[in-house]
This record gives sequence, C-alpha cells and structure tokens, in this order.
Amino acid sequence: MWEYLQHLSTQDMDAALASIPLAPGAVEGITALRTAGIATVIVSLAHAPNVAYFANRLGVDAHFGTELDGSDGFRHVFPATKPTLLTQYANTLNVTPEQIAAVGDTPNDVPMLRAARMSIYVGTTLPADFTPTWHLPAAPIDEIARIVLKPDEENAQSPTR
Repeated sequence: MWEYLQHLSTQDMDAALASIPLAPGAVEGITALRTAGIATVIVSLAHAPNVAYFANRLGVDAHFGTELDGSDGFRHVFPATKPTLLTQYANTLNVTPEQIAAVGDTPNDVPMLRAARMSIYVGTTLPADFTPTWHLPAAPIDEIARIVLKPDEENAQSPTR
C-alpha cells in the first residue's frame, strides 16, 4: 500500500479520500461532543495522512496513525499501542482513564477499549473475550455521542447494552 500512496500528490490523495463516505451521524456526533467540551481523538492503524484528512474533515481534536519514522521505516500504530496513545493524549488534557470513552469496530480496537471507562463496540460480532460497556452494531456516531453525553439516561433505555 505504501508503495502506491507515496507517489500520490496531496491533491490526488485528498480527492481519493473525499470520495469515501463518512459514517452516518459522524459530523453531528463529533460536533455534539466538541460543543459539550469533550476532546475527540482518532487512534488508527491507517496511514497518518489519511487519518489526518478525516480528523480535519470531522473537526477532531487529535489523531494518531502509522507514519514514517524519518529513517525509511514506520512508527506503526498497533492494537497494543492504541491504549498507550489514547492515555498519553488524555494525560496531556489531565483526563484520567475513568473519564475516557472509546469507540471501536474491530478486534484490533479491544486493547484500547479496555483502557477506557466506557467502551462502545460497534462491530457486528463481539470478540469472544471482550464485553464492552455498550455493543451497538453499526450505530450512527450521533447516537454514540448521545450515549457518551448522557450514559445513565441511555442505560435505562438501551436493549443493546
């Protein structure tokens, strides 16, 4: 993949990324969280410039992705490094793990989800050894934001928890 990506101009890369639809409710959900004063971050295995594109498009506060390390190698974001990156970012904001909500959609997200007080898994099939706070398969991001903002109110109403 890198062999292909490294030859694309920023304009060509942005044009390709612009054709990818956002998750349902993404703009509204991120806006609701930011309006409430909640910092948002994307931690992804994807190539950092691609992650940056979507973070900027959505207005996300911070982002982490796999990037060149300056010596012909990569600084990869692996499943095991996701919780470290998330908690390090939270620490810069004086946010404790008990104040973190994390959303993931694949088994690669489970280590990060375990590092958060509130974990929301939106993948269809739960990994066998993981029980999130919420399992909301393919839930729109604005619905997830409502749960993050009012977890006790939503808790009483959600049959999918």
